[in-house]
Amino acid sequence: MLAAKLLATECNATYPASIFIDNQAAIQSSESHKMKPGSYLVENFRSMTRYLAKRRREQRHDFDLTLRWIPGHSGVTSNKMADEAAKEAVKGPDQSSAPERLPTYLRNKLLPDSISALKQWHEDALNKRWTKHWQRSPHYARTKSIDPSMPSNKFIKLVTTLPKRQTSIYTQLRTHHLPLNYHLHCIGKSMTPHCPICPDVNETVHHYLFDCPQYAHERHLFTNSIRRQATSTAFILTSEKATQPLM
Repeated sequence: MLAAKLLATECNATYPASIFIDNQAAIQSSESHKMKPGSYLVENFRSMTRYLAKRRREQRHDFDLTLRWIPGHSGVTSNKMADEAAKEAVKGPDQSSAPERLPTYLRNKLLPDSISALKQWHEDALNKRWTKHWQRSPHYARTKSIDPSMPSNKFIKLVTTLPKRQTSIYTQLRTHHLPLNYHLHCIGKSMTPHCPICPDVNETVHHYLFDCPQYAHERHLFTNSIRRQATSTAFILTSEKATQPLM
């Protein structure tokens, strides 16, 4: 766009000339020939500057163009105006510049889609679809009470350092699909849902973690490790601090 501006005002331009840019990455991209998002804009900039340099040489005129970095909005009023115009342009086609004010290569065709933007859009769409699907699951209410962030990457971070066997146990604790009598009875693998130590008390995950006297010693060691939070199911099953002591 800047080179196009120079082309439009070539007859009044004097050299050496400088273009001040407040984006260091944009300046560095002009020196690189690697294909990156938006590289077609850099290539158009190079093409126009080469064309301008060729015309100047044919006319036996000097051509000296330098890109310089300047801190954003540092004493340059037009810089702030350009930012405001850019924000208006992204609101829709009605806010864009008139075609005759655009560079030639932007007048008759749409900008290519950004690969990184398409990937981000695709991931966002998948996350939204998965969230809606998850909220319709019968397990949603139970899991939400433990980890409201689901679905998220938080669980993956929690089990990254755990071996496969412990990851399986951790998952079973969160889903209540642990081989305790209450769950085994629900799937027809146990004659009773009761705890073998505590008569007439269902052997649930909560009973296993907090109440059953069979595991009083282990529970004491666990409580000493994480202190007051040892009584919170949500903390025990979602906090990195509790994962290793729990295992």
